[in-house]
Amino acid sequence: MSQDAVRNIYLDYKQMVQLLEQSGEISLRISIDANYRKALLLAAASYFEQEITDIIVQFVNRTSRRNELLVNFVKRKALERQYHSLFAWKESNANHFWKFFGDDFDQQMKTKVKNDKSLSDAVEAFMEIGRERNRLVHENFASYTMEKTAEELHQLFEKALVFPQMLRNVLGS
Repeated sequence: MSQDAVRNIYLDYKQMVQLLEQSGEISLRISIDANYRKALLLAAASYFEQEITDIIVQFVNRTSRRNELLVNFVKRKALERQYHSLFAWKESNANHFWKFFGDDFDQQMKTKVKNDKSLSDAVEAFMEIGRERNRLVHENFASYTMEKTAEELHQLFEKALVFPQMLRNVLGS
């Protein structure tokens, strides 16, 4: 899924809401709003999961000189169905994630994030998307009430895009 797919969900939502408001379908608009926000959140979280795991696989592939055994081991043991254990979602930082790359990298990234406001904001937005995704899927999806508007979710997504871009640059993937 590309970031455009996530953006398209948001744009579709805006068009539907506008159409429903114009036609006086307020109850349907409220229902669409509640469900589309959930879809938008899941799409954003899914996009980031795919991006982060792809970046790690590309990094391992490049640094191992395309050692298929190591790449497959990392995919199957470290990443497949393990993505959500890479981050401490209740936190607003990625410190848990940085530590997997060693103490030097951990300190380097903490300093980098501390000294770059847009990166710090991106990490916080990324972590919030992951945290909200977990709440949504683990606290009864059908009855879960989201506090964020679609616009706020879209803004979080756009802000969080800096995080995987930075990770790709740092890891040279």
